[in-house]
Amino acid sequence: MKPLLPFPLVMKDDDAIFPNLNEDDISFCALCDFEVKKHSKHCRTCNRCIEGFDHHCKWLNNYVGKRNYTTFFLLMISVLLMLIIEGGTAIAVFIRYFADKREIVKELHRKLHVAFSREVLATICVLLLLLTTYISAALGHLFFFYMVLIRKVIVFAFKLSCTPSLNINDF
Repeated sequence: MKPLLPFPLVMKDDDAIFPNLNEDDISFCALCDFEVKKHSKHCRTCNRCIEGFDHHCKWLNNYVGKRNYTTFFLLMISVLLMLIIEGGTAIAVFIRYFADKREIVKELHRKLHVAFSREVLATICVLLLLLTTYISAALGHLFFFYMVLIRKVIVFAFKLSCTPSLNINDF
């Protein structure tokens, strides 16, 4: 199965056993006391070597590397979509608060079975919208940062594959 993202670290085969490894492809991790692939890095939080290590996510309490990079990226996309839907709902309720004042009071009483002030509802909607906007901006910034990184890695890999005499110091 091919990964959803065209990320060079994800595009490689995900098998645990690599029978055709050259000696140049293997390095030794002194912390794990184990032979690992050359592009692996030791994650001190997980206390293991991770191939294609990107970072350790404190919110997920897990590393982000070659094997779960696509999942991490899809998580960011789904959370961004959820925040957009949440913000849109808050805006819709806030607009309805001003457009249909009597009906919203009846609906609040019918659905919540409590006398709920319209002003409290408007305040909750505004606070929810502000919080959603702040979180969406932060997560959107992270998302587009990763998009730029992925693009740079793809362009770099393409240039390396097209120009055999290209040196890494040319960038």
